[in-house]
Amino acid sequence: MRWKKIFKLDDYTFIFTKFDDEVINKKNSSLDQSKSSNFIICSTVDTSTEYRYAIIEVHENSFDDASNKNIDNKACHEVMHVLMAPYANISWKLLQELPSQERKVYKKWRKSEEEEFTSRLADIICSLKKTQRSK
Repeated sequence: MRWKKIFKLDDYTFIFTKFDDEVINKKNSSLDQSKSSNFIICSTVDTSTEYRYAIIEVHENSFDDASNKNIDNKACHEVMHVLMAPYANISWKLLQELPSQERKVYKKWRKSEEEEFTSRLADIICSLKKTQRSK
């Protein structure tokens, strides 16, 4: 997998799995989000930096209509979560120190910021890689 090499994660074991609509419905119903949100989980990443493994789960239909470029961007995005896991874990641990009422607000904000940052960084990296290939 090229993103594993690019991000220097050769010492990690990656496990890829698919999940179906039943699982995605459970994952989405367990989200703590507002009713107005249209965010739907179509993939998840579980990472252990200590044991150097990552499990990337993808909804079985999430790539049906995707172009190769979109698949590559999605793969970059998910592997980027593995790279960012230590920082995400630290922010999560810091949140646990807040009083529960404050924690709820920051929990939503943290997850949204993590996704936004990961998406932007993945877009930048994909764009840079595309520029390198075209030279």
